[in-house]
Amino acid sequence: MATNPLSQTDIGALAARYGNEIITEQINNDVPILGSGALEKIKSRGKLHVVNVIGGGLDSTSFIADGGAMQSGSSAVPLQGSVAPVHILTRISIGRGAAMLSAGVEDSVDMVKFQLENAGRDAARKMGRSLFSAQLDGYVGGDGATPVAGVYTDVQLNDVSGLREGDAVVLYDASLDDTFLLEVQRVTPAAVGSNSANVAGLVTFANTVYGTDPGRGTPGGAHEDGDLPVLATGDTFWLRGKWSVTGTGGTAAAQTVPVSFADISGSAALHGLDPAGNAAGYGWVGITASSFGVLTQESLSAISQRVRSLSGRMFSHLVLHPAAAAAFAASAVSAGSAFGFGTGTTGAGRRLTVGADRDALGTVLDKYESGLRFMGKPVLIEPNCPATEVVFHNRDAVKLAEWRDFAAEEEGSGAVLVDRTTFSYDIQLSAAMNMSCSQRRAVARCTGVTNL
Repeated sequence: MATNPLSQTDIGALAARYGNEIITEQINNDVPILGSGALEKIKSRGKLHVVNVIGGGLDSTSFIADGGAMQSGSSAVPLQGSVAPVHILTRISIGRGAAMLSAGVEDSVDMVKFQLENAGRDAARKMGRSLFSAQLDGYVGGDGATPVAGVYTDVQLNDVSGLREGDAVVLYDASLDDTFLLEVQRVTPAAVGSNSANVAGLVTFANTVYGTDPGRGTPGGAHEDGDLPVLATGDTFWLRGKWSVTGTGGTAAAQTVPVSFADISGSAALHGLDPAGNAAGYGWVGITASSFGVLTQESLSAISQRVRSLSGRMFSHLVLHPAAAAAFAASAVSAGSAFGFGTGTTGAGRRLTVGADRDALGTVLDKYESGLRFMGKPVLIEPNCPATEVVFHNRDAVKLAEWRDFAAEEEGSGAVLVDRTTFSYDIQLSAAMNMSCSQRRAVARCTGVTNL
């Protein structure tokens, strides 16, 4: 069969034509909080996105008697924060030999589109996870405290839902204050059981630890300064890009990752505004319920009312991992029984939280929604949310500022880079975005859910 060589120009044209479309589709499918519009995208230009903070009160607001003297105007100046863009990059390689031997136009297009779909799916998953937390999990236990170069190490984690075979994961070694780039070789979920065992598992990491090169690195089993990680309690695993290694001493340095719901619900400075740095505070502290425990209707109600009482707003979406959504549905059945719904029938109990947005066959009309409701608000099942967390999201308070949508980067006249070290063509696709929040107390995050 005759071949139809795929040239550098051809690959560039395919990347330019399909790159944005394919990755955007993958993000919409694989990140429901974005695809559903629950997290609204807003276009941003310039170096910084300005956020007008909602909070605080005015000392000039008062009741006044007829004919009474008016008070002076308030001197309080609304706070403004700023959000810088964060770049996310994915890079794929197409073997030049395969390109030269492609069987025809259709074969060529399929080869490039397949690579772009894989890149889009991976970028979507990691972008989606970063919106909730850049931390994947903490070290629980394993088969060895000190990995040896070239030998695999099994590590026990409480939540393996954010990991896939082939992922590059950053290990932060707390005792060394150093970071190591490991490759996920295998993810072995725990046997189906009760409570949090359903999301735990064993992860096999390859000890081809990369050196200090923040780019592609060189596998060698140890850092360029010669040290190896010592796995112990307190060590944590992160998305690649959260940490870099600087200096010959191997001191870890944090890098910029997108603002997450973990950041918004915390108490540290956010968008350049420190809650401890001004007298009023402007309510610039989030709401976190740690060690949440068993997920019940009552416990969720307590958090939702805390959000409403402190922000004056109702949440817009309850965001749950699929495992937490199952626990939520079970708790809804229990709540139905407690209030006498379904008593006297087999199995007892009836879901109180199923919405009316179903057709005659009971199919959910919106592919992004679960059909479940909590306090009248939609329950959004988001596989990128950590399994043991619950997020009370407010669509009006939290936005995704977008400077650049995913697109192929161009060098010279095309979107393809000729690799200088391997016999391949490279395509780089990148985006620039970050999450912004105008009212931290309109959002809440619960961690440590156990009944999964």
